[in-house]
Amino acid sequence: MAGKARHMVLGGALLSALTIVGSACSSSGSTPKSSSDSTPTTTANVALLGPAKAATGAPLKIGYIYAGQTQSLDTRPELAIAQATVKYINEHLGGVAGRPLELLPCTDNFSPANATDCANQMIAAKVPVVLSAQPSEPAAVMKVLEPAKIPFFIWSGVDQSVFLSPDGYALGNPLILLAAPIKLAKQDGTKKVAMVYIDLPAAGALTSIGGPLYTKAGLSLLATAVPPGTPDMTPQIQAALSRGAQKFLVVGDTGFCISALKALKTLAFTGQTVINSACFSPDVAKAVPGGVDGLKVATIDALDPKDREVALYEAVAAKYAPGTPPHAGGNSGGYAVVLGFARAMTALRASNVTPSGIAAALKSMAPQPMPLLSGQTFTCDRKLAPLTPAVCSNGAALVTLGASGNVKQIEGFDAAPYLKLG
Repeated sequence: MAGKARHMVLGGALLSALTIVGSACSSSGSTPKSSSDSTPTTTANVALLGPAKAATGAPLKIGYIYAGQTQSLDTRPELAIAQATVKYINEHLGGVAGRPLELLPCTDNFSPANATDCANQMIAAKVPVVLSAQPSEPAAVMKVLEPAKIPFFIWSGVDQSVFLSPDGYALGNPLILLAAPIKLAKQDGTKKVAMVYIDLPAAGALTSIGGPLYTKAGLSLLATAVPPGTPDMTPQIQAALSRGAQKFLVVGDTGFCISALKALKTLAFTGQTVINSACFSPDVAKAVPGGVDGLKVATIDALDPKDREVALYEAVAAKYAPGTPPHAGGNSGGYAVVLGFARAMTALRASNVTPSGIAAALKSMAPQPMPLLSGQTFTCDRKLAPLTPAVCSNGAALVTLGASGNVKQIEGFDAAPYLKLG
């Protein structure tokens, strides 16, 4: 009884502090462990696109919210990849419900006010669903969409406004970022993990989520927020090392991670470092002195062109967005969320393209292959994780990089065992 009460108290406290706990959903497959010496490339096999199957009729217009361009970050390539994916869907998959897909994009520039404005624009345009790869201001968007019961479908993100909303859907579980260091720590006996993260609300939520999970695993999580655009993180990294950090988890965009990894090199840190997929780019290895050998990426993007789902992505990018690097920053998220949405709409009928119709199609969908990660599937029936019904899959990959950023090894894993308090 005491154990049950403790679990209830902890669960309530976590939920009130942007925490996501409990029996997380699991995918219905696992990516096999593989080893290669490949590097993500734009040399692609366009034959993977398959035969032509054009969509017809009136366009199905859906919303798409992304960050856009700011002083420290440019996510316009993400939109270019998303638009390229739309062309692939319309020309080779017959569109969605037989109709050609069309994105109505809006930029939030990391501003809650702009995100609110974008959401209001979507309602004014009467879109039946809004997509976002990795929303920077999800709470502002959800606050507007939820009263209108418009589904908000994302690739990855971490915010209770989406994860607990009846109208939120998350293709991948962002908490794999927290699960990966726990998995590694259990293998080598590490006790202290430092998380250095970009100081934005969506990333900051990871600290309140991670603390109880790491405590349950017998670990200490040393969290440090760093403002976007910080050129030298040596002081923050040194402070974490002084507190006994044995592993590092770096969460941010490419520029942020370059600064963090440079500082780790400067301070001669030789332990394991894990980064998020939006952090990864071929530019990272070039910018870090000596390269990034041994760096690990916790991801729902296998990154390896030998993975058939990644090869398909590279084919789409090569044909429809040839000037956009597919593996830079978070560009692949634009592909994953659009293709994931299209795959999820197998039960959608042209006569029911409404918010409620799309929600029903999501809830009744059969398991579909995860974009960018072969061997994993997703389903959005809202039954996989009662406390976080938005999560559609718990499948993940831990990718180990070589010095030049090449993929040396991929290990698929189920994050659920590392994300439980009970």
